[in-house]
Amino acid sequence: MDPEPALRQLLAELMVANRHVPVLVEGKRDAKALRALGLTGTLVEIHHGQPIIEFTRQISRRYSAVILLTDWDQRGEQLFERLRQYLTCDIDESFRQRLKALAPQSLYQVEDLPGYLAGIGS
Repeated sequence: MDPEPALRQLLAELMVANRHVPVLVEGKRDAKALRALGLTGTLVEIHHGQPIIEFTRQISRRYSAVILLTDWDQRGEQLFERLRQYLTCDIDESFRQRLKALAPQSLYQVEDLPGYLAGIGS
């Protein structure tokens, strides 16, 4: 089964959701990748050197809901669980779970999505 149509549909849905809900990503390269894919809403980078508890407090005060989009490698899974534990706002994890399910095993980082889609789309 060709994952491209489903991935592109999922990213289109993410673009729409991101108009109203910020997406939390691990770092600058992830944010850059999502911009390259067409996301125009708020993207919040998690890694800024502050403790995770303080970061999640600030995010929970500022936003009523967020979309969590960490990588789905071991490090990303651990970060995802910590964010889920400490965030008190509504958390949409559906995009991450669907990406994880659709992506081949070789694709496990948000920053690699544009290159992957360019490769299968050519």
